[in-house]
Amino acid sequence: MGQKLDKLVKDIQKNKPSVECIVINANKNHAIGEKEILVLATALRGNTNVVCLELQGHEFGREACMALATVLRVHPKLTVMCLNDNGLRAGSVAAFAEALKAQCKLEQLYLAGNQIERLGAAYIADGLSSNLVLRVLDIRDNKIGSEGAHSVSQGLVRNKTLTTLDMSDNVIGDAGARSIADALRGNTTLVKLRIGSPREFGSDGIQALLGGLAANKTLTVCDLICSDVRVAPMVGQMMQRNINQRRPGAQLAAPPPPANAAPAPRPPGPPGAPAPAPASAPPPPLASPRRP
Repeated sequence: MGQKLDKLVKDIQKNKPSVECIVINANKNHAIGEKEILVLATALRGNTNVVCLELQGHEFGREACMALATVLRVHPKLTVMCLNDNGLRAGSVAAFAEALKAQCKLEQLYLAGNQIERLGAAYIADGLSSNLVLRVLDIRDNKIGSEGAHSVSQGLVRNKTLTTLDMSDNVIGDAGARSIADALRGNTTLVKLRIGSPREFGSDGIQALLGGLAANKTLTVCDLICSDVRVAPMVGQMMQRNINQRRPGAQLAAPPPPANAAPAPRPPGPPGAPAPAPASAPPPPLASPRRP
């Protein structure tokens, strides 16, 4: 290990109050691997002060994730874990699902930019189904597909505590959009949602999501990313409706029209024409790790 990491491990072992948030993000000159993660996890198991662990841009796998999940089970204060862009696969995140089932203290979990795919999404959704603690989940850019989206939808139906979900850029297609839309009709805890990418949905998927959003009463922030420029204002109106209804003394608005009350929005251009490319870089994440 490098000198800085070696000193950090010693400080963790000494339970220094000054070490509350650990941030080790890789750059072109420095990244840590499985061995260093295992040493870090061993030190954390005896620690009681760390509340945030952020490890981004490294390469590690199942053994390191199992060690980190064990930390989650026993640590009394660790509430934020950010593991973006670490090349994690489905087998690696299965351990975190088990920690969620065990009702660990984790409130925010960031897994963006990995490779968990449909099976990893199923593991996380299974943990989410019975978890009573997690508030923020970021699984964007993981290629979970329509099957993974269906698993996530089942987790949303059962979960009663998650307030923020970013599942954008996951190639879930129209079938996945319909699954999430169905979950939104019954979910009463989500407040923030990001879903989609410029070419992810056809008109059927967009229409399904608009119907689910119209029926949902708790979302106040929703970024539905698609190629149809008419969608954002429609979603904005629905979010404003929910915001207005949550204000003290607000009267309930009339029920929203059924999903099929208006023609499905269609991507601009002639039939068969490719969807236009996004005009700007991808937006920032819906939520970022909240450190002390």
